[in-house]
Amino acid sequence: AVSARFIYSAVSLEGQAFWLIRTSPVDMKRFLWSKFFYGFVPVTFMMVLLIFLTNLAMDMSGLLMLLSIGTILILCISVSGLGAGFGAIYPKFKYENIASVSMSLGGMVFMLLAFSLVTFTLTIEAWIFYLYNFKAGLGIFQKIQIVVGVMMILLINVLAFYLPMKMGRKKLEAGLLE
Repeated sequence: AVSARFIYSAVSLEGQAFWLIRTSPVDMKRFLWSKFFYGFVPVTFMMVLLIFLTNLAMDMSGLLMLLSIGTILILCISVSGLGAGFGAIYPKFKYENIASVSMSLGGMVFMLLAFSLVTFTLTIEAWIFYLYNFKAGLGIFQKIQIVVGVMMILLINVLAFYLPMKMGRKKLEAGLLE
């Protein structure tokens, strides 16, 4: 929800003045990356702090602390890229209230994809954690499942970051905006 409100709507915040950016010597790739970092840094800081404090409150440490912080860092990168990319693919420059931008069709699609990404990542990670901690002795089949699971998590998060950012940049460069 925070990403939808701040990262997804970052491109749309330019509003009717977006033509100034289009005519300036600013590269659209650099523009989109600035929108990514605009949201990524505060969201990541907030989420890492929240996860760290939650883990401390639940008296978690060691491997679980590292896994949860690592997971949230990966998810912050991919969800921020997803938000910036979808915000560039589906910008809404004409709005009365900026909050309405995240409630548009593109915003809803972004939120559903972000929710699915988080659910998918955590489901696979839970399976890996189950295999690692609760199976008696890790056989070759369990080790293969763990490796495949980690590779799937990394692949889906890289794709969730890269594809929307690339598509959003192309859309901004093409100038096919409302």
